[in-house]
Amino acid sequence: MQVKPVKSEILNLADGKNITVYHFGNVESTNDIAKEMAKEVEGEFVVIADSQSGGKGQKGRSFYSPAGKGLYLSLLVRPNKPLAQMLKITTIAAFATAKSVEKVSGQPTEIKWVNDILLRGKKIAGILTEAKAKDDGIADYVVIGIGLNVLEPEEGYPADIKDIAGAVYTKSQIENLNVGKQQLQNFEIDLINKLMSYYANFDKEKYVNQYKAKCTFLGKDIEVTDSKGTRKAKAVDIDENYSLIVEYEGGEKESLISAEIKVL
Repeated sequence: MQVKPVKSEILNLADGKNITVYHFGNVESTNDIAKEMAKEVEGEFVVIADSQSGGKGQKGRSFYSPAGKGLYLSLLVRPNKPLAQMLKITTIAAFATAKSVEKVSGQPTEIKWVNDILLRGKKIAGILTEAKAKDDGIADYVVIGIGLNVLEPEEGYPADIKDIAGAVYTKSQIENLNVGKQQLQNFEIDLINKLMSYYANFDKEKYVNQYKAKCTFLGKDIEVTDSKGTRKAKAVDIDENYSLIVEYEGGEKESLISAEIKVL
């Protein structure tokens, strides 16, 4: 592994277990670092970077990751489960992130299926899950990458995302509430704890109803974009496997496990 961590520490989790957290400076992508480390490091661990030059989002998009303004984290877990269950892990990670934002900041969040976290109508976090399978189709590991915009940059967001991107704390909140780097650490500790707790119980607990309650687009008209093209539909429900049930204009229903949606 070419890039070396600045430091590593053992985080004592709320459930009594421990996990190693590796801190880096600027990296291209925490997900890529975690996948590279998986070749040498056993067990489960966390990678955190001060900034990312090539943060990855869905569909090959980039995730803007300026230094000192966000939490850029990748959790590597070894679930020993079929890859088919990875959607469930992604959605539970989204729910954990939403709940962490609410606990630390006291502000209400929404989820746009599958894994975008919204606050004040703006996207404050995205999640990219990547997995490596064994020959039998069981996951060798799963990397859950989370980019959380905690502090709004003084200069705002780049032109291509300024209409959709937001942060947990706006510039006015940062000034009036005197928030700063301490919030980054608060999110780090709380989010890792929630991720590990929800992940450890995702086979036992049914988070789908709580997840669904945060999906405020249900019942609304949406635009669905997938490999079949772009179509108008109504968001009907989310089933126990976290698939999105939609109804198209002709009355046909479909269960989606992967697609982009836009509320009309």
